[in-house]
Amino acid sequence: LVTPAYTPWFRIAPSKFKLLWGATPTAYTATTFPKVIRLDGEIKTDDAVDIDGLPSSITIQLLDAADAVLTSSNCTQCFGARLVKCSDSTPDNGTVNGDGATIGFGGLLPTCVGQALNSTYASPDQMMGMRQARCATMGGQCQRATDFLQTLSSSSTHANGTMTEVNAGLAVFTGLQARYTFGAGFLLRFIFNPDRPSMEQVASSHAAANGNVFFPDLGAGVGGFVTASYTSLLIRPYNLEVAQNPGGDGVDIDSVSGSYVADGTANTPDGVGANLPFRVQPAVVVKGMGASGEYYFDRNWNNHGHLPVTAVIKSATCGAECVTKGIVLQGGNQTGVSLTALQAAALVNTGTDDPIGTFTGEPTGHTDVELKWNPVMQRVGMLWKDLSVLTSTTDYSFNGDIGYEGLQLFFTAGYNTNNLQIGVMNNNSHYTFTESGLFDVFVAPDPPVNLKAIPYGELGFRIEFDPGPIARTKPLSGFIVEMDICTQSNAASGSCALSSIASYSGLGLPGRALGSDYFSSGRTEEAAISYDPMTAATATAVTITITPKEHIYGGDVL
Repeated sequence: LVTPAYTPWFRIAPSKFKLLWGATPTAYTATTFPKVIRLDGEIKTDDAVDIDGLPSSITIQLLDAADAVLTSSNCTQCFGARLVKCSDSTPDNGTVNGDGATIGFGGLLPTCVGQALNSTYASPDQMMGMRQARCATMGGQCQRATDFLQTLSSSSTHANGTMTEVNAGLAVFTGLQARYTFGAGFLLRFIFNPDRPSMEQVASSHAAANGNVFFPDLGAGVGGFVTASYTSLLIRPYNLEVAQNPGGDGVDIDSVSGSYVADGTANTPDGVGANLPFRVQPAVVVKGMGASGEYYFDRNWNNHGHLPVTAVIKSATCGAECVTKGIVLQGGNQTGVSLTALQAAALVNTGTDDPIGTFTGEPTGHTDVELKWNPVMQRVGMLWKDLSVLTSTTDYSFNGDIGYEGLQLFFTAGYNTNNLQIGVMNNNSHYTFTESGLFDVFVAPDPPVNLKAIPYGELGFRIEFDPGPIARTKPLSGFIVEMDICTQSNAASGSCALSSIASYSGLGLPGRALGSDYFSSGRTEEAAISYDPMTAATATAVTITITPKEHIYGGDVL
């Protein structure tokens, strides 16, 4: 008599997993995975990639070795979703993250080298080259830097939606979005039968390759079905906010009649001197979108990913004069316009695919132009230190000054540092951007004209002059009058020293004249000049009658 024996339980592990997207599941290929998603993104019904948040629905098929769906597989609350981050994507690495190969069409983003699964169950989370993502700021259930469950959820205030069932070999996740962190080097991790679903270091009850799959798909060797063209996702900020507008000198644009908006504060100057560092430098900060509205990244937790930021001139505000006036945004010896460029020349927008700037020069400063914790602002963001606007012209037919009224800066963070396309910005994909308020770029005022000095004997003297034209591009707040006691001397030094002037020997003009320290010119006398009709371009005798109002001493030269 044989008595049958039974095992108390057994497991059937899938051979691989296949990722699909959309309400009508469509299989992902190597090139259809998104590379950019938006923090706290809006779920798009059309599931267009690289536009906003994650797909509205992500389906995982459990497959056997012949790629057939295991339709008999069913379980409840047995498939978990997590947000993980590459180990080489940290906010304090700066340019180190971009020293390797770039992804897509460029930019300084980490390559996520060494992503793999540990084949032994001894690994706490079965991952290598990656780790569980953590909260980079406070909000909802994120209260500490070690909190992690809320970085991927279907709600900004509750950590739910990260566990689902398997029904007929399919696991479906809906409404997943990245929360409370941003930057480059992130992936979704799906874990089949997690052993500790509420713990940070979670592993599958199956062998690593039979219990994990990543999004983007890392390939068959890591539990997947295809190998995606990109090894990670970039989570762009929900919003960038201008924390400080450029300005500090010149005219208060907010007080000018019209619909001008500069820094939004009355009685503060909103201009910058051409070819000089801004007195007030621009700054931007990162924001997300929670259940109660937008929130700041106001914690120095260093849990977000590396993300460069770029400042350029909004070329739509200067149009053709971007080129005719040679308008260029220039970095200094502390900060460039981006992580990889010292300056950006504004271009005219003539089509939807025009770049908004031509980037040149290597930054020389020690401050990386990226979104990271700033102790001055007490926010995660970027504060530039020595930006300036250069203006010039090589057009000999140009007539006018090279200042400019109502310029704007454009700040953007996203997939590529120096390849910002107008078409991309119009549909708000790949990049998160914001604009500064209006500001003027002004040049030096014109010198006074019709200068006169009228003596009053022992009572002193009176100075008369007419100011040059006053405009927003040539602001004028006052005059400086410089006086000195002039002692007569033929020496080559002193306040009345003779100074060289341009001369034309054909007319017998002297090569030296009375001068002063400031104006390098002498006393001005009014003279009546009379002459007879003469033949053009020929030397003609001219009679000049001068009646000096003061004495002329020996050694003085007329």
